[in-house]
Amino acid sequence: MLVVVPLAPLLIGVAGWVHGQTTLSNVATVRLLRTLALPPGIVILEPDFGRGLYAMLKYERLSQTDCMPFAPCLQTRSPDVIVSDKRLRSYYANDAGFQAFARRSGASDFEDKVVAGTDIHVYVRRATASANRHR
Repeated sequence: MLVVVPLAPLLIGVAGWVHGQTTLSNVATVRLLRTLALPPGIVILEPDFGRGLYAMLKYERLSQTDCMPFAPCLQTRSPDVIVSDKRLRSYYANDAGFQAFARRSGASDFEDKVVAGTDIHVYVRRATASANRHR
């Protein structure tokens, strides 16, 4: 008996597979993460599991529910990468710390990378990016 397993859900995540347009955003975000050549052991704050996994990173996921309020979490949990999509922004809609962070974007300790063709921002801690360049 031949069993056929569709590879697309494995490559882009079940959530992206189910929600159509989200698929392209998820794939584009994974591609951007791959280009960053991030070091192993980073912490990624993201609203959904998978982007770091599909980008083949060795990372720790920090969920938005574990990072509330945002400003103190930024100091105590020190995420290296923040994937800011519609879901994350919605979660932090009433969090003044996140709103201030998002307004500053490139003026903080993070570099703001916009995922081409989407409304997704990937914020990369500058120390993480520079540490990787000197490896």
